[in-house]
Amino acid sequence: MNLMKHARDSFKWWPTIEVAKFNPDITREVTEHLGYEPVLADFQRLGIAPDEVVTAEGNELTTAGLNRIASLVNGSGQAFTTANSVIGVGNGTTAFSAAHTDLQGASKYFQATDSTSVTGAVITAIATFTGANANFAWEEWCWVATDAAKTSGAPKPAGVMMNRKVQALGTKASGASWTLTTTVTLS
Repeated sequence: MNLMKHARDSFKWWPTIEVAKFNPDITREVTEHLGYEPVLADFQRLGIAPDEVVTAEGNELTTAGLNRIASLVNGSGQAFTTANSVIGVGNGTTAFSAAHTDLQGASKYFQATDSTSVTGAVITAIATFTGANANFAWEEWCWVATDAAKTSGAPKPAGVMMNRKVQALGTKASGASWTLTTTVTLS
């Protein structure tokens, strides 16, 4: 009997996230100092620590996300790069379904990423949600690989929602700056 004939390979997708929260007063002071709304790198460069950091693990790939990965292996499809990646947050609490193609909440916001990078089998994407954006309870998040130039706002930009996670991350107040850093390790 050939046991190797029955062996299975597997693909593991393991995301972790970190939400760095900066209160409205600090955000306003840094904005006045810089002359523009800061992103995470600006806070870090100025040595300003977040007021709170929330971490979470895991999410699930959508059917469209799995199909996008398969098309990339085949040499076609738009990759998830800084030029066309978006991170979405919403207030939906509907359980995950692989058939989802959008966030489920009535309130949602899709933010163009500050940066994405790939180091070995680790993909990192960072998006800063500034004071006027995404001011609601964050109950879900996702990645979107856009089909064209990335944009911020709602509704979801054209493209593929790769994944989705239902997770209570807090309620963002107007004027606060929150940065969502997502890291996916493939193995």
